[in-house]
Amino acid sequence: MQYFNHYSAPILAAVLLAGGLSLVLRRGGKMRQWLVLGGAMVALGAAWGMFRPVATPATAVAGLPWLLEVQSPYCLGCVAIKPAVDRLERELQGRLALRRVDIQSAEGRQLASQYGSELTPTFIFFDSSGQEQWRSVGRLDVARVRTSLQPLAKGAGNRHRAVIRPPARWDSCLQRSMLELRDVQLGGGLLCTCSALWPRGAIVSPVRLGFSM
Repeated sequence: MQYFNHYSAPILAAVLLAGGLSLVLRRGGKMRQWLVLGGAMVALGAAWGMFRPVATPATAVAGLPWLLEVQSPYCLGCVAIKPAVDRLERELQGRLALRRVDIQSAEGRQLASQYGSELTPTFIFFDSSGQEQWRSVGRLDVARVRTSLQPLAKGAGNRHRAVIRPPARWDSCLQRSMLELRDVQLGGGLLCTCSALWPRGAIVSPVRLGFSM
C-alpha cells in the first residue's frame, strides 16, 4: 500500500502508456497515432517536472508556528496539491513556516518514523513551541491552518500590549488621599459632591447631573 502511495504518479504513467500502446497497435500503428501518443507522454512528463514537490529543510523558525509536509515527488496526490501548498505559503509568509520533506530521503524517513507518518501527503501543524496540534493525511485543510493561527496571533498581541501607568507622584498622592462620594438631594435634582482630601487641604468639586429623582 505504501509503495503504491509513494510512487502513484509513475505507476499511473506506466498504466496510461500501456493503454496507449495497446490502442495504437490495435488501430494499425499509424504514424499519426504514434505522434499523438508520444506527445501525450511528453506533456505528462512536463507537467510532472513543473508541479512535482521539492523538499525544503525541516528546520523550525524560532517564534513561528510551522507546517510540516511529508511528501514524495512521485506521489500523485502530492503533485496535485502542490499549487495549493504554494499559495498557502505565499499567503502566510511571515506568520507560518512551511517545511516539506521527501519521504524517500534519509531526513524524510527519519521524520516519518518519528511522527508516525506512512502515507503521503501528510500535513502536521506545530505551534511556536514545537508541539504538534493536529495533522491531516491526503489533503491540506487550509481553513484549519488559518483558524489555528488566530489564537496564536491574539496571544502574541496580549504579550506585546503596552502597560500604561500613571506618574509616580500620582501614586504617592493617591496613597495619602481619601476619596469621598456622597449624594445630596437639592430641590428636584441630584448633586454629587466629590471631595478629595489632600494633605494640604480639601478640594470640593460639585457636579450637577442632568436627571431628576
